[in-house]
Order: sequence, then structure tokens, then C-alpha cells
Amino acid sequence: MGPNGARKSLFLRLLAGLVAPDAGTVTWNGRAPDRERATRIGFVFQKPVLLRRSVLGNTLHALRGAGIKRSERKARA
Repeated sequence: MGPNGARKSLFLRLLAGLVAPDAGTVTWNGRAPDRERATRIGFVFQKPVLLRRSVLGNTLHALRGAGIKRSERKARA
């Protein structure tokens, strides 16, 4: 919690590895952000950018990006 412009969202994006710091380093529990940890984090952005497809289509797209095998995606979605 904090005032508008306090960079709360930026902080979360840094921890998730969605953006890189301009200077210095970011660690979380002694580790740098990595792909393995990022696959276990979910975000709901205030202004979501969904692709022009159905909810199922967007979910399948996200699972593909997470490296889920094609044969498993529909069942997981």
C-alpha cells in the first residue's frame, strides 16, 4: 500500500523479472529473479492487455509461453 506514484507496481515487476533495474541488483530471498520463479507468480494488472481472442485462447497462449506441452494445455486451461 502506498500513494500513487510510489512505484509499487515497478517494485513487483522488478521482483518478477519483468523489467531490469537501471542500476544495482534485485534479489528476493537471496536470489535474483529467474524464469523458474516467474512461472509461479501471477499478476492481475489494472489495465490488462488481452489478445484479441477468447478467454480460452488467451489462457492457452499463456500456457504456451510458460512452456507447457501442447498436449497438456487444454486440460490445464
